[in-house]
Amino acid sequence: MTIELVAISVISCVLCLLLLSRMATTIGLLDIPDSRKYHVGHVPVIGGLAIVVCMAVMVMGFGVEWPFNLTVSVLGLSLFFFGLVDDSIGLSPKFRFIVQIGVAILTVYAGDLHLYYFGNIFSLGDLYLGFWGEFLTVLAIVTAINAFNMIDGIDGLLALLLINVFMAMLILGTDLTEFYLVCIALLSVFLLFNLGIVPTQKGCHKVFMGDAGSMMFGYLVICLLIDKSQHPGIEIRPVTVLWVIALPLMDLVAIVIRRIRKKQPVMKADREHLHHIFLRIGFSDFSALLVIITLASLLGGIGITSQLLQAPEMLMFDLFMLLFAVYLYFILHAWKFIRLFNVLQHRK
Repeated sequence: MTIELVAISVISCVLCLLLLSRMATTIGLLDIPDSRKYHVGHVPVIGGLAIVVCMAVMVMGFGVEWPFNLTVSVLGLSLFFFGLVDDSIGLSPKFRFIVQIGVAILTVYAGDLHLYYFGNIFSLGDLYLGFWGEFLTVLAIVTAINAFNMIDGIDGLLALLLINVFMAMLILGTDLTEFYLVCIALLSVFLLFNLGIVPTQKGCHKVFMGDAGSMMFGYLVICLLIDKSQHPGIEIRPVTVLWVIALPLMDLVAIVIRRIRKKQPVMKADREHLHHIFLRIGFSDFSALLVIITLASLLGGIGITSQLLQAPEMLMFDLFMLLFAVYLYFILHAWKFIRLFNVLQHRK
């Protein structure tokens, strides 16, 4: 039955993307180039909508198990519709941030989902969070929503990072196999359209995920990882979660630190993320995509391997913090690396 579900997911997503791309102008979901967006033409921002529609069909029509409780599902859907409004008319960063905090708080207190402990990351026994757990859960949810939203800067990157997460869950042997495979199938189809491999219509050769899709996926992914890493009989260690979502997490935190150091608004959009740095060095969009997703896959692979081999949690946590320190130095001194690379290229 699993193969049939994947096939149905693929076919339904192709049809949905083709249909919605032709309706994008009518429903007001087009991404128009501006000072920060350099894509060509008006691109339909319907990737997230298509995936939501297809997932609903798979869950309600074909019995694919849905891993979230009613409250988290409603909150995720609310965040998705809020994102659709943002994609259509554009909303202020502050208002978006307030909504995200509200969703995170409701997730903790109404959805009964929060962090309890971080595992044995200091080799002193399991670190239980007590009353700090609720605050840290809100922080984790808001961070994940923005991490996956902000890293969606070049074609294919968000979809591949999400596929990495679901592949990691499959390899780690967690339940919900059909759900993960359906997600991977839907994201793979979107990836082909997002990269322009499958054209949607004359004059438009790709589609975008949109804030609706990226924020919703960021929210659902972190809720899923919290659920699988915190309940009795956990399926994934808390420290492994850090490695599975290492790249978007480190990118967001490093960018926030850089903006604070420069006394810039934390929520202000810019072109200083990892993918922007690769583009400024001289990489093409596709080569930057390959390098970044390879790095993300390697980091996720390290986390997966460490759990399968039961490597000490303190060791994996210390290695992650060391990795983040290196990444932070790279982001804060990106101009040095760009200049060095340009000098080396000029000498060639």
